[in-house]
Amino acid sequence: LPRRGETLQFGNFVFRVVNADRRRIDTVQVQRAITDST
Repeated sequence: LPRRGETLQFGNFVFRVVNADRRRIDTVQVQRAITDST
Protein backbone atom coordinates (compact mmCIF):
# COMPACT_ATOMS: atom_id res chain seq x y z
CA LEU A 1 0.00 0.00 0.00
CA PRO A 2 1.38 3.46 -0.83
CA ARG A 3 2.25 5.66 2.14
CA ARG A 4 1.31 9.28 2.80
CA GLY A 5 3.13 11.61 0.40
CA GLU A 6 3.89 8.97 -2.24
CA THR A 7 3.07 9.80 -5.84
CA LEU A 8 2.27 7.71 -8.88
CA GLN A 9 2.01 8.84 -12.49
CA PHE A 10 -0.49 6.96 -14.64
CA GLY A 11 -1.22 8.16 -18.13
CA ASN A 12 -1.69 11.93 -18.07
CA PHE A 13 -2.40 12.06 -14.33
CA VAL A 14 -0.36 12.22 -11.13
CA PHE A 15 -1.89 10.67 -7.99
CA ARG A 16 -0.60 11.68 -4.55
CA VAL A 17 -1.62 10.02 -1.29
CA VAL A 18 -2.68 12.89 0.97
CA ASN A 19 -4.01 10.94 3.94
CA ALA A 20 -3.69 7.25 4.81
CA ASP A 21 -3.46 4.93 7.78
CA ARG A 22 -1.89 1.49 8.01
CA ARG A 23 -4.82 -0.30 6.37
CA ARG A 24 -6.31 2.05 3.80
CA ILE A 25 -5.90 5.20 1.74
CA ASP A 26 -8.26 7.97 2.86
CA THR A 27 -7.56 10.92 0.53
CA VAL A 28 -5.93 11.05 -2.91
CA GLN A 29 -5.03 14.22 -4.83
CA VAL A 30 -5.23 13.93 -8.62
CA GLN A 31 -3.54 16.37 -11.01
CA ARG A 32 -2.88 16.41 -14.71
CA ALA A 33 0.74 15.62 -15.47
CA ILE A 34 2.75 18.51 -16.85
CA THR A 35 3.98 17.70 -20.34
CA ASP A 36 6.27 19.61 -22.66
CA SER A 37 4.65 20.28 -26.00
CA THR A 38 7.86 20.87 -27.96
